[in-house]
Amino acid sequence: MVAHAEESFPSECCGVLLGIAAASGDREVVRILRGRNIHPENPERRFDLHPADLLAADDWARENGCQILGFYHSHPDRPAEPSEIDRQWAGPWGDAYSHVILSVRSRRHLASRSWVLREGVFGEQSVETVSA
Repeated sequence: MVAHAEESFPSECCGVLLGIAAASGDREVVRILRGRNIHPENPERRFDLHPADLLAADDWARENGCQILGFYHSHPDRPAEPSEIDRQWAGPWGDAYSHVILSVRSRRHLASRSWVLREGVFGEQSVETVSA
């Protein structure tokens, strides 16, 4: 995700988080798939995930006993906090999905934070990162 965000600067990047959700509520991301930002007017401040990329992610998840756990995108020259546009985009997905936002400035990753939307309000999720 970090490399994707830095490479995409000054445009927003986007992608899909795939993995396993346990009955306890814990989630383990096992694969991250880059997506293409096809926003037609303002890719520096908005993203539209290419539908073919979402379908490919869903296909991979089904073939590998996983599911889509969430999405990621970057905020060039802005904090890793959800905007009103992010809330609107996440709304139809419901509260079962994580939304990771990466802050990037001058092609350098500054921060990453994960959020979940519940009843129309974003709340931050704790994340444990494990290096492969």
